Amino acid sequence: IEAAIDRAAALGCGRIVFSPLLPREGYDYARLAAGCRRLAGHIGDRPVTVCLENHANWPLSVAEDYATLFGYVDDPRIAITADSGHFTAVGVPAVAIAERFPNRIAHVHLKDHIGPRNVPMGAGETDNAAMLDRLRAAGYDGYATLEIEVRDKENTPRYLADALTYCRDTLGLE
Repeated sequence: IEAAIDRAAALGCGRIVFSPLLPREGYDYARLAAGCRRLAGHIGDRPVTVCLENHANWPLSVAEDYATLFGYVDDPRIAITADSGHFTAVGVPAVAIAERFPNRIAHVHLKDHIGPRNVPMGAGETDNAAMLDRLRAAGYDGYATLEIEVRDKENTPRYLADALTYCRDTLGLE
């Protein structure tokens, strides 16, 4: 990750996204926080932020996981990539994360889910509009990445076209 920070800084890329990839049960958030503090030190004064992405049933799945981590490390260079679909997958409304951590979200992944299943944008129960509205109200003007992860990959071009229309017409994104 330090090498990625160095490359990102050299390229003028302000965000690095990664997820802790260990089972959530018994996770050592203090150890993760120590690693995050080390990464923040490595970043120094360079304009790079490490964005920790949530994944269903991994260490950063719900708001309490982030609250635990941020209890150990309070550095704005350690932030959140809010993946709306993964929050839906664990039964957490994405807007709740935006309400609780509006100033710690530095990147957004837009997806749509029905429970744990990825579906085309606009076809699921993920309230991307509410999450983005809350973030905009808090002053968020950062990145939002559209993720299309469906089982019938042969339809990906159509899903992408539909998702772009949905993002423009429903979410107000360009």
